[in-house]
Amino acid sequence: MEHGGANVVSRRCPGVPKLEKGDFNMPYKVIVWGAGQKGALAVKEAIEHPDLELVGVLVFSDAKAGREAAELYGGTTPSGIITTQSQERILSLDADVVIHARRREPDPTPMNDEVCAILKSGKNVISISGFIWPWAHGADLPARLEQACREGGASLYGTGIVPGFVGERLAVTLTGLTLRCDGVFMREVFDVTWEVPHKLFNVIGVGREPGWHNPNSIVAKTQNYYFEEEIHAMAHLLGVKLDKVESVLETPLATRDLDLKHGKIAKGTVGAISWSWIGYVEGKPFIHLENVWWVDEALEQFQNQEGWQIIVKGDTELKLRLETGERDKIGYQIIGPALRAIPYVCSAPAGIVRQPAFAPWSPGYKKPSAVVVAGSSSV
Repeated sequence: MEHGGANVVSRRCPGVPKLEKGDFNMPYKVIVWGAGQKGALAVKEAIEHPDLELVGVLVFSDAKAGREAAELYGGTTPSGIITTQSQERILSLDADVVIHARRREPDPTPMNDEVCAILKSGKNVISISGFIWPWAHGADLPARLEQACREGGASLYGTGIVPGFVGERLAVTLTGLTLRCDGVFMREVFDVTWEVPHKLFNVIGVGREPGWHNPNSIVAKTQNYYFEEEIHAMAHLLGVKLDKVESVLETPLATRDLDLKHGKIAKGTVGAISWSWIGYVEGKPFIHLENVWWVDEALEQFQNQEGWQIIVKGDTELKLRLETGERDKIGYQIIGPALRAIPYVCSAPAGIVRQPAFAPWSPGYKKPSAVVVAGSSSV
């Protein structure tokens, strides 16, 4: 990951060059904001890895508040950190970076507000809950985020697996193997029977009656807000201009009654969803992201496709498959890119840090301007 600026100034002591912690064996002080499935993995790593020091954990439920942080992942060695629901208390802590892992909500305003508050408090933010490409939502949001970064002398980076890695890093890089690119297709296919009940039944919506998934529903708007960022980020990295982004939702029905860990699914109700976001360039589909989440293994169209697939169409067709082992371990692939970004984000100048791309396909042979810029709102 690149970042601009030769001299990085410490937010704590203006005018004094910031020390690179890795060179002096000083651990990065970490706060975890949201301790769900993925956040708990971040808590575990921050406690157990010698290069990290956990200094605070913000939780969003009474059941998790006031607990020893190690209990969140089943740890037995006390960390000395007690979880809290107080954002004010967390913001008062001295920390280098906040791993922002809270649940996405239909209204992004509270999440945007809290990230701005964190940045203004002088803490870098790495989020798995959004901010992959805030420019997808217009100019006001990135301008506000950049202002918060400047006020706090901090940096913001959004990442994950999809969005954040498969498209912006793997697919974009793969296009560099062709002289002509006619389109990029990405597909995620996962058995989600292991998912937590809220996400399984209220977000993914398995077991619901046909027609429950309304394209104008709160769930749809939430998903569109998040996943459209990936399409816009990839378009920027490839140097193409989007005409529009279209969302397409299909809901194959369960072929039989199912008895899952968290509830029953009746035959004829939703057994899977196939949700696509398609970016059009010059009137034609160019960037296509499809997410398939299923609970009925008898649905033949999704069998033997677990993981991610990337197809680049151009001079020749390029295909890449990425498979994960245990189905319930996808959290590691989501939180991993966030934690690995810590030293890069902490050493970046104030601003929004973007994904790098080295020599992908683009329509011309001019070097794209501002491929990676921190501290600038120009795109």
